[in-house]
Amino acid sequence: MAGIKESKELVEFIGALASAGDKATRDGLGYEDIALFIGPLMLAAEAFKGLEDAKLEIGELDDAEIAELREAFAAKLDLVDDQLEGLVEDGLAAAANVYSIYKKVKSLRDAAEAVAE
Repeated sequence: MAGIKESKELVEFIGALASAGDKATRDGLGYEDIALFIGPLMLAAEAFKGLEDAKLEIGELDDAEIAELREAFAAKLDLVDDQLEGLVEDGLAAAANVYSIYKKVKSLRDAAEAVAE
């Protein structure tokens, strides 16, 4: 599998939906907030259509692709509270670093097992 198209569509949808939810609930959720969800919901069909492929893509991410997904998410994420937005982005960066370390450890383990055989 080449690329991260499906994964990128999924993280963009999640970022846009989180932003809409944040804005909609700032003063209590009301019928007038429906308009905030139209844009994110327009992304939903594409995001979920490729969900199975996204699962495969995520299992094969390299560091550059992880960075690209983080940027795609951050571009769609626009929270009312900028400090909270920064914390969410920091949390995502931490998760990406943990994933990168996991992939490196797995690669070392796989190489050691291959030598042992």
